[in-house]
Amino acid sequence: MLATIFQADVQPTTLVFDTSGFFVVGATATFTYVVNSTGQIHHLLSNKIMNELKQHATLKGVFDREDPAFKYRATDADAHKGYQTWHREYDSRVVKWLQDNPKATPESFRNYLHALHQEPAIRQRIPGVNLKYKGGQGEQ
Repeated sequence: MLATIFQADVQPTTLVFDTSGFFVVGATATFTYVVNSTGQIHHLLSNKIMNELKQHATLKGVFDREDPAFKYRATDADAHKGYQTWHREYDSRVVKWLQDNPKATPESFRNYLHALHQEPAIRQRIPGVNLKYKGGQGEQ
């Protein structure tokens, strides 16, 4: 599928995905959809997650909260309003994963975040998260 996704800076980005949701260079699109997100910016690496990353044995100093690859716009104002319950639960899950995976690599952490953002409850709030392609959406 071909997706035009509006990023945090509201610049359109065109991504081609195969049916499993992975970025594919030179793929043929089977259909087009547009996500016109208008909500708040969602930092995949929240302050709580960054605090845990700062203490992590293998991931300390690797990730930057403000990296555009880890910032996505919520679907609309209702999807992301500050630090809602769903966001606190999201943070707790990611922190637990980091604690349970002390030897995690940057790639395994990105894969975990990617998979988490493909879950329907999160994807409907924060559409278009693609961390399977090096650099994510922010560097396309």
